[in-house]
Amino acid sequence: MVETGVSDQVQCAAFNLGQLELRSENHPAATAAFQLAAETQEAHLRARAALNLALLREEDAAPASEVDGWYRTAIETEDPEYMPMSALALGGRLADRGQTPQARELIKKSIESGDAETKAKGTMILGRLQENVNDEEGAASLYRRVIECQHPEYSVEAHWLLGVLSQRTGREDAARWHLRAALDAGHPEHSPEAGLQLARINLRHGEGHEAKVLLRQLRKAGHPRVAEVAAQLLAELEQRPDQDGGAAIDQKLM
Repeated sequence: MVETGVSDQVQCAAFNLGQLELRSENHPAATAAFQLAAETQEAHLRARAALNLALLREEDAAPASEVDGWYRTAIETEDPEYMPMSALALGGRLADRGQTPQARELIKKSIESGDAETKAKGTMILGRLQENVNDEEGAASLYRRVIECQHPEYSVEAHWLLGVLSQRTGREDAARWHLRAALDAGHPEHSPEAGLQLARINLRHGEGHEAKVLLRQLRKAGHPRVAEVAAQLLAELEQRPDQDGGAAIDQKLM
């Protein structure tokens, strides 16, 4: 949850009490304390309290309207620290529910704040939204912007997503380049996924040796899903060592 360090007020004391109750996993008491803190007219504290309430009530599986309402309260404060992350979080929730126009508006608002992390994550979500409506050029452009941010997580994910998108749109060289970049980054989640996609390209093009080398690396890395698929593909390759069978093996395990 969000930390504090604000001046000595009744609402400040309530906020600090909410944090203590939260650490004790007393969610009802924490909720009550944060609600009192959110009554303040001081924007920074109000935003902090509202964001904590949104996160807490989301964790407690409260109705979506209640969770959304607390995010909106934080956004309405225009607090430069907590508004961007609140707008991004609510934008993501709305995107998941198919409310794309509202989601885009909120995500763009968060990006405009200038925060580097929010900019990278928000731009990537916008790329996914464009891809969902088959705007492949728009999605690719947004993924490139994320890559330019050089964020240790989101830029790697953007390389992976752009590699998959490039492959789907027939840009084979670009697909290989981006997937290799994602693989070489060494991210625990996105790099194995990119490596598996790259191995599938090898198989489809009859590059059996390259596929085996990569699949062995992925199996050894131990990613829960990717390692299992890599092991299955390797087993099939050993049973059908001819390179021309690679595409058939890949299709079988899709």
